[in-house]
Amino acid sequence: MFRQPSEAPTPTQRSSDEQEASRAGDAGSATHAGPGPQPTPGPNPWSGVLAVQCRMAGADAAVMLRLPSGEGEPQVEATFVAPTPPGQQGVAKPALSDDWWRPMLEHADKVKPLGRAVVSQRREAPESWSVMLWAGEAEGVGRRLEVFAVRASDQRELGHRVSLLEVSRTLIDLRTAQATADRAQAQAAAGEAVLTGITAFNAAGKCRAAAMALCNDLARRLEAERVSLGFGAGDAVHLHTVSDTEHVQRRMSVSRDIEAAMEEAVDQDAAVPWPCDPTLPIVARAAGELASRHGAKHIVTLPLRGATRHESSGDEAEAVGALTIEREVDRAITADELDEVRRVLDLVTPRLLELRERDRWVGARWASGVRWVGAMAVGPKHTWAKLLAVAVFAVAAVVTIGRGTDWVESSFVIEPVVQRVVPAPADGYLQDAFVEPGDEVIGGETVLGRLDTSELEVRLAQLVAERSAATSEADMAWREGDAAKRLVAQARADEISAQIDLVNYQIERAELIAPIDGVVVMGDWRKELGTPVEKGRVLFEVAPLDRYRATMMVPESRVFDVWPGQTGELAAAALPGQKLAFEVERVHPVAEVADQTNVFPVKVRLIGRVGDEEGAAFEPPSWVRPGVEGVAKADAGRKPWIWLWVRDGVNWVRMKLWW
Repeated sequence: MFRQPSEAPTPTQRSSDEQEASRAGDAGSATHAGPGPQPTPGPNPWSGVLAVQCRMAGADAAVMLRLPSGEGEPQVEATFVAPTPPGQQGVAKPALSDDWWRPMLEHADKVKPLGRAVVSQRREAPESWSVMLWAGEAEGVGRRLEVFAVRASDQRELGHRVSLLEVSRTLIDLRTAQATADRAQAQAAAGEAVLTGITAFNAAGKCRAAAMALCNDLARRLEAERVSLGFGAGDAVHLHTVSDTEHVQRRMSVSRDIEAAMEEAVDQDAAVPWPCDPTLPIVARAAGELASRHGAKHIVTLPLRGATRHESSGDEAEAVGALTIEREVDRAITADELDEVRRVLDLVTPRLLELRERDRWVGARWASGVRWVGAMAVGPKHTWAKLLAVAVFAVAAVVTIGRGTDWVESSFVIEPVVQRVVPAPADGYLQDAFVEPGDEVIGGETVLGRLDTSELEVRLAQLVAERSAATSEADMAWREGDAAKRLVAQARADEISAQIDLVNYQIERAELIAPIDGVVVMGDWRKELGTPVEKGRVLFEVAPLDRYRATMMVPESRVFDVWPGQTGELAAAALPGQKLAFEVERVHPVAEVADQTNVFPVKVRLIGRVGDEEGAAFEPPSWVRPGVEGVAKADAGRKPWIWLWVRDGVNWVRMKLWW
């Protein structure tokens, strides 16, 4: 029934098996387990590796798991089920469920790099085993482990198969090295293409010469009919350079159509292709007119993102121009070609802007500098008008008397950061409840309650009697020399033993133990003893004593004055003299209704007592408990007193007059 160690495949056979299984694995797809989006189907080389390992060691099935570094469900990266060898089609294999490997997760911490395999006997069949091996790091986000299902008639055969699996781990290292080499080769090829594209560009000392070298090189490598470059933003993009054209006539219709296509891409700050997929949220009207009037079959316009010396401010670069590629051949511009063009533009755009700024005459550079200073002070638009307004407001600020802190005031409630639930482990009746809300408990020691186990104990006694009878029957068959009857009786005794273990486990779980140190916040069952409970029903909730936060209910009118990282103070309604400092962690994006008013929940973290030295250790006072309410004030900065006094009235008038 089982393959003997002498039947292991020879090295020659393994070599051919590796090639065949690799081809089979490349056509497969990874299996996904756990929450989250499903992966895109595609070639999965790990399936081929598992196939070779199964053939080498004679395993029935294999699975490769990726275990996250922290908490979370493992993900199945690849699976393989060995086909039935020729001549054994009639031999029954132990049944394998979809998650037959899951019991081995409890041994995952025992598996170490270059260590021995972890072997565990499966309950489904007496001669079936699960073997777990280390498979390396999963790209810095966790570990990879392999689990194999093998059959062995004795320990000698099992040890031989485990040894073959340990030797086969070298296939993992080979596959990882191959993937690393492929990625390095692809990156080198992409880098070479980018460097080739900017060689002629770097040799130019003027903006027009550099732009012409760039357009000509892109036109040659992309087999484009025309590559055009323009500078500007919004409605004022001007055509600067066209490939293989020494002088650009901006009054020509083709030039105006190219500028319109560039302005279209700059306005949307996105690449605009033609033909354009109608399902995409992109407007390509100007690109379509350029194609219809001048014969191009494929067009794509890319915005140039960058900042001049006077316009750079450290923020995300804005569109300062555009590049239009026109191709008349039937082959469309591919995504790889666009990526290559983007890489080239990212490298050359700062240099182009620098050359363009340097080529301008002194008066234009001076005026640009003055404009930049004004734009930095008051904004990017209507610079001269805003400079005048700033001067007027500066005079008004001199006569402004005093500034005060703008406090965003709201109610709050204390709640635990972490809250553990204790559910019912099985269907039954609640026999005892030893705690009630407010009681402090010790994790792993305090008994919260107990379920009635009388039915389980009766079932246990019945199973013990049945196992004794099955054992006696097996002994009698052994004395009589009836091997078949003895095996049947022994199998029944083993099955009953497994049921006894299950009942004992359920009896042990009937005693509900506190999962963590803390205080009981839910679970008053002393008046409802004997209540039937179903499996999974939450009976108790426990919150830690030292990890609390507060939730502010900020009115809708002030929610935009609250942001993450903001600090403030809060005080309980019962103890207004004891104030605690807090820091805003998150503003909930959806409003809730409280007391017929729209409010936004704001999560805040308690950081210390008001008045304590900076950096001092903070221990929550005794009054910090779940459900405590009070008033919280968030510091929204210092503002003129006159604005703090008239703000509500001004906002009311604006809403009424709609201005």
